[in-house]
Amino acid sequence: MIRTTCIRIAILIFAPIGACAIHACVSSPQAATAGEVLNIATSMDDSAADDMRSIFAEAHDVVTAFWGEPFSEKVNITLAPNRAGFDARFPPDWGFKSECWMVGAGVADFLLYLSPSAWADEACGHDPDDAQHVLDIAVHELTHVYHGQINPTRDFTGSEEIGWFVEGLAVVVAGQLNRDRYSDPVDAIYEDAVPDTLQNFWSGQHRYAVAGSITDYIDKIYGRNVLYDLMNVTTEAVFLEKLGVSEQQLLYDWRAWVLED
Repeated sequence: MIRTTCIRIAILIFAPIGACAIHACVSSPQAATAGEVLNIATSMDDSAADDMRSIFAEAHDVVTAFWGEPFSEKVNITLAPNRAGFDARFPPDWGFKSECWMVGAGVADFLLYLSPSAWADEACGHDPDDAQHVLDIAVHELTHVYHGQINPTRDFTGSEEIGWFVEGLAVVVAGQLNRDRYSDPVDAIYEDAVPDTLQNFWSGQHRYAVAGSITDYIDKIYGRNVLYDLMNVTTEAVFLEKLGVSEQQLLYDWRAWVLED
């Protein structure tokens, strides 16, 4: 999720690089276990808390396996038993009150997750009995944390023009682009529902499909190392400069790739 005024869900950027990606050329420290990385606080009962710790341990492994690199910092997670507790954990200066579809939020310094036990009464559009969906959201929000720990803003403040990438990246890492609950980018193209500019990709009913798909395109065509090394970019201009492509050309090439796939 990334703030509207300062953040609202998450954001980022790319570039063709040489034979040696920065993160691949530096010897990595021995990977820490999920238990060493995740700092989980909750007032939930023991059995429910243990279930969620297992889910986040699995989510941690999904994120680090995708990147081949560990988290750069510990991850502070708050598991809220209800909506009131969820909202209370946001920084006061945000003046934030969550909407019913929001069940998770992550930036470099913290991750909030509304307990699935509260979804039936206090959330909309989420199935607490769908184990894959519960895990996907945990991976999605942990991806925002991973991204935030690399991005100089840490909470994506001021990077709203590339907010589609923050969300698209989390969709791709979580594998949500392939889930039935999300629309097909082909449908968005044929329905003429794809925005004309990148800045507007995180909008409309197809936003998960188009933001996730174009991020997947960059991953497949430019490579995983490019995806990683662009997580510290904050503006669209630098994003396109690093990719070595114009916005118009990127959108054209992505459309062709989607329709040929």
